[in-house]
Amino acid sequence: MIRNLGHELWDYAFYPLNPAFAWTPVAKWRTQRLRTLFDEGGLDRACVAQRLCVIEWFPYHSRKAGLPIKPVCPSQAYSFEIAQQMLGKKLVVGMRAEKRWSEVDQKFANIPYLKNHQCCHVSPGNTRGTLFSEIVDALRCGGCSQPEITKQSLPK
Repeated sequence: MIRNLGHELWDYAFYPLNPAFAWTPVAKWRTQRLRTLFDEGGLDRACVAQRLCVIEWFPYHSRKAGLPIKPVCPSQAYSFEIAQQMLGKKLVVGMRAEKRWSEVDQKFANIPYLKNHQCCHVSPGNTRGTLFSEIVDALRCGGCSQPEITKQSLPK
C-alpha cells in the first residue's frame, strides 16, 4: 500500500489484482466486480493491473452525515485533481455519485456511468451501448493508443 500511495511503478500498480494479495478483502471485492472483464473480456490480470486506476470518493458517506459537499481534507482534493487530469486523456467511467462528481467538475456529467449505481460490477449488463467493449479495449495491453499513466504525470 505504501508503494501504491507513493505512485511507485511496479508489476501490479492496481495492487488488489496482485496475486500476492488475493486473500485480502479488497482483492476479493475488486476481483468479484471485475471478474467479467477477465472471463468474458479475455483480459490478463497483470495487464489490467497496469492500466486500471480506481479513484474513490473520499471520505465515504455515512447514514447520518451523507456525502460531504466541499472537500474536507487535502487527500480528497488530491483525488479530485487526479480524476480531473484523466478527463479527455483516458476512458473515465463513473461507478457512483454522478451528482457529486459533477459538482467537482461539470465535465464528470458527460462521462459514462454504470447503469446501477448500487452495483459496481463491470459487465455488459451493467453498461450501456458499447461501453463494456470500450472498457475491454482500453484495458487490453497494446489495445489503447492513449498514453500510459506514469509517476511523472501524476500531481505532486
